[in-house]
Amino acid sequence: MSDPGVAPNQGWRHRFSYLATDLNFGEKVTNPLCGWLVRSVAERYGGVSLKARADAINRLAWVKV
Repeated sequence: MSDPGVAPNQGWRHRFSYLATDLNFGEKVTNPLCGWLVRSVAERYGGVSLKARADAINRLAWVKV
């Protein structure tokens, strides 16, 4: 079922955020992967390494499209 109020890329971002929560990625990993900016100065400290991002992505199940 399609929702005309949600663009396809936005839908994937919502799904990714939902799955990331289930897999306990944490906002510090999820937000940069979604392209979301930090909300506070504290979130700028101790960024997320490329390895941490790749490890998180590799924990996702493949989706056949």
